[in-house]
Amino acid sequence: KDYKRDLETEIKGKGMQVTTDTLDVRRAKRASEMASQKQYRKDLENEIKGKGMQVNMDIPDMLRAKRASEIYSQKKYKDEAEKMLSNYSTVADSPEIQRIKMTQQNISNVSYKEGVGAGTALRNTPEIERVKKTQQNISS
Repeated sequence: KDYKRDLETEIKGKGMQVTTDTLDVRRAKRASEMASQKQYRKDLENEIKGKGMQVNMDIPDMLRAKRASEIYSQKKYKDEAEKMLSNYSTVADSPEIQRIKMTQQNISNVSYKEGVGAGTALRNTPEIERVKKTQQNISS
């Protein structure tokens, strides 16, 4: 009966009395602080907000998107290059180009024959006389 009476008078309704210095109590308080909405919002403001989503670049979808971006960039680069190629101006011939043009004119058959014109007949030179005699000796 004493047990029942002590239960009614001293224990019931008072709850368990625990000191706040124990390690388990500190751990529980810390867990409740971390779980509190206020702390969550504070961390959100300080650490997450404004930084955007951070994604690992090794994900296949990210690699595919990066490659597509590079291809688009290359296409744009080539389009701009084609536009630049269509807008050009000729540069004065360099000395090397002038030399090549002159050489081609000298080699050209047309230029070669153009300079000959009507020739003058030469009298029989000693070489021609020798060839004529050799031809006569062979034919007879």
